[in-house]
Amino acid sequence: MAYVPNNVNIFIAAYAGAISGMAVAQKVLIDEDPADYASISAVAGAFAKSFDTEWGLRPTTDLDLSIVEEECEGTWEGRYIPRTNPKFLLPATYTDQCQALIALVTASELYFASQGIAPPGPPVPIASTARMVIFKPGVPSSGDTVSSWAEVAALIVAAGGLIDVYVDSSLGAPIVSTSIDCKGKTNFLAVLSQNPAAGPQVYLQVAAGSVIRDPASFKNMSLNVSGNNRAIDITVDAFVLSFINANLFAPTMNVPAIGVISQNVVIEWINSDMFGNFAAVAPYIFIEAMTALYTFLRIIDSPTLAGADSALVVGSVDPAVFNVLTDGSSYLPAQTQLNGTQTQSLIVGGQAGTTAERPLQHAQGQFFFDSTLGRPIWWNAFLGSWVYSDGTPA
Repeated sequence: MAYVPNNVNIFIAAYAGAISGMAVAQKVLIDEDPADYASISAVAGAFAKSFDTEWGLRPTTDLDLSIVEEECEGTWEGRYIPRTNPKFLLPATYTDQCQALIALVTASELYFASQGIAPPGPPVPIASTARMVIFKPGVPSSGDTVSSWAEVAALIVAAGGLIDVYVDSSLGAPIVSTSIDCKGKTNFLAVLSQNPAAGPQVYLQVAAGSVIRDPASFKNMSLNVSGNNRAIDITVDAFVLSFINANLFAPTMNVPAIGVISQNVVIEWINSDMFGNFAAVAPYIFIEAMTALYTFLRIIDSPTLAGADSALVVGSVDPAVFNVLTDGSSYLPAQTQLNGTQTQSLIVGGQAGTTAERPLQHAQGQFFFDSTLGRPIWWNAFLGSWVYSDGTPA
């Protein structure tokens, strides 16, 4: 299983120091075959994992990184490396040594503090969703592929939610068996070989009693919801949840499938459907009363969204709570409602015209392309006027 560092800068410094000490110090390299350095790289990796584990989540400065790289290089310089001994590939082998090296770093930090010198911190790395895991039940876990939800959940937690989970349901049922907090960052996608265009659609099953909290998106797959289960909770303010070429399937639904309990939320349905037991008594999305202010449902190219007898939304009767934006090609259920009342906040997306043709009926955040100005504008209900994206009057 892939290793996720606690502090990637510390991991890099420990690895760079170790491999430089082993392979380069007091030597002149002439071997041009990368394969000949694989065993040294593996030992350096095991050492770096141990160092990163012992370092944990403590803050890092430029002083720390400089010392770590230099001391790790010095530790391995001229050291005999029994590459065939499996003991040297185990991070636990280096625990005591790494603790001693970290003590040296700590002593240096204390000295700088006593002198009133504050070392700068390293540049903040650019956020990335490069981390990934393949969730494929029915095969042994190996490398980036894991077979159990427990392993997936552990990686999501370790990455702080910043990870792409590729789902492969070709050999077994991928089941979300415990609740998970995705921190608004986790994307769930179909593996390329299981993309709907290449065969049966991939699915991810949410077990009864389990909730996916604040996922970022579902793409090219079906999210199957068990009965009597709220599958998704949105708790982060100013949040976007996207369904892209994805379905929400609920064969029996006695509770809402999606709960919104935060503010300024956008739920996007792009070329996606919601369908299931249309006789169910529960809606698909539930807006918590008076808490989920300014929630928008954007519907694009989803012509079969839900069924005629299925309520799409219920929640607070406050008209500021929920707005539906659709591109006009999408079908909305007859019972789209707020606490049993037909919603009046229906906006047809993609509207355009001259300044004189601006819509007279508005909802907060409504979009319009003003061809006279040659610019898009939005309705600001607080100001009672149209504005540009930067908030200035249009």
